[in-house]
Amino acid sequence: MAIADPENAFDLNSFDRFMRPFLVRGVKSILYGSVWREKRFTENHIIAMMAGNLVGPLSPSELSRAFSLQKVSLTTIIRWLCQSGMIERRDTPGDERSYRLVITSTGVDFVGHMAAQRRAGFRQLFVGLPETQCRQVVSALDTLVDYLEYVEVSS
Repeated sequence: MAIADPENAFDLNSFDRFMRPFLVRGVKSILYGSVWREKRFTENHIIAMMAGNLVGPLSPSELSRAFSLQKVSLTTIIRWLCQSGMIERRDTPGDERSYRLVITSTGVDFVGHMAAQRRAGFRQLFVGLPETQCRQVVSALDTLVDYLEYVEVSS
């Protein structure tokens, strides 16, 4: 779905202030919080895991650039995920200074857990909402996603 007039789009800061309470109370906890096998995963742990599962092996630099993670934070995240058995560091052949991050089978299990947790969380958000209103919410979210994708591509 195309945005009618992106040049006259609303102020994103106003949108952020409006949406923040809803995101923090509802959506953020569904997307970015998890305890699995007695380990607490932060937002950045989950982002790194989902990226590794979706894209495949990534270098730390690719992960840092794609998700605007500071290298100091990223080092801590990578160390924790390696120690937890979620990812492995694999040396790049012919370049002893570089490596790629590869998701392990335990990491794949965690990603499956997160997917199921997210589906259940989003289902719970819509419990009790009449079918017509549910369709309206989905349509509004589709429009919002289209707009945010447009902003991301054009910037």
